[in-house]
Amino acid sequence: GDTYDRYLVRIEEMRQSLKIIRQAIDILPGGPVMTDDIRVALPGKEALMTSIEAMQRHFILVIHGFRPPPGEYYSAVEGPKGELGWYIVSHGDPNPYKIHCRAASYVNLQSLPVMAEGDMIADTVAIIGLGLIALGVASMLVLNAFQSNLVFFFTPTQVANAEVPKGRGFRIGGMVENGSLTREGDGLTVHFVVTDLAKRVPVTFKGILPDLFKEGKGVVAQGQLGPDGTFLASEVLAKHDENYMPPEAADALAKAKTAGAQSSSTLVVNPR
Repeated sequence: GDTYDRYLVRIEEMRQSLKIIRQAIDILPGGPVMTDDIRVALPGKEALMTSIEAMQRHFILVIHGFRPPPGEYYSAVEGPKGELGWYIVSHGDPNPYKIHCRAASYVNLQSLPVMAEGDMIADTVAIIGLGLIALGVASMLVLNAFQSNLVFFFTPTQVANAEVPKGRGFRIGGMVENGSLTREGDGLTVHFVVTDLAKRVPVTFKGILPDLFKEGKGVVAQGQLGPDGTFLASEVLAKHDENYMPPEAADALAKAKTAGAQSSSTLVVNPR
C-alpha cells in the first residue's frame, strides 16, 4: 500500500507540473531567444552564407572560442529526471578552469535511503522501479499534452486540395479578401474570406477581432473545417504588426502572383 500511495503522489505532482508548464507557455513573451552580441554568438545561417565577415567570425568563435570574465557560474534546466545543472569556473581563458555536471539520475538515487527506510530489502527493487515508472508516466503525459496542443498551418490552396487533417483543429493563414467582411446582428459573429490569390476559404468567427484585423491584410485563424467547407474559427490570432504576413501565406501569395503574371504574359495562338 505504501508503494502505491507514493505512486499516486508522484502522478499528482506530474499533473500539477503540467499545469505550471501550460501557464508558463501562455505568458511566454515573443522575441529572439539568442543574444545578438557578435563576441559570443554564432552568426545566423543566412548571414553565414552571404557575408565573408560572418564566416570569419564563425571560424574564430568555433576554433578559438570566446573569453568569459573570470568567476564562477551555475545554471540548471529542468530535465525529464530532474534538475540538470552545470557548474563552471573561469579564469578568463577560452577553456574553463573547472566544470562539473550535476546529473539528475545520480541525485534521484540519493533519495533511496530515505524512501527505503524501515522497508524490506525486497522492497528496494519496487522503490527504484516506482521512480522509473513515475518518470516514464511523466514523459508520456508531456508527449500527450504536446501532441494535443500541436496545431499545423495550412494555406487556402491546401484546404481546397483536402490536405488538411480531418476531425482536428488546424490553422489557416492568408490575406483577408477585400469586401468579404460581414457582421451579424449580434455584433460578435463575423464572416470573411481568406485567400492566397489562388484559392479562397470562407471563415466564420464569433468573438472580438484583434485591433489590427483589416481587409487586405494577413491573418491567421485557428479552428476546424465545417462540413460545408466553411472554416469555423475558434480564435483569430493577433498580429504584432498590421503589415505582418505569415511566412507560409506570404510564400503562397508570391507563388500565386508569379503564376498569374506568367499566365497573363503567355500568348495563345488559335489555329484557323
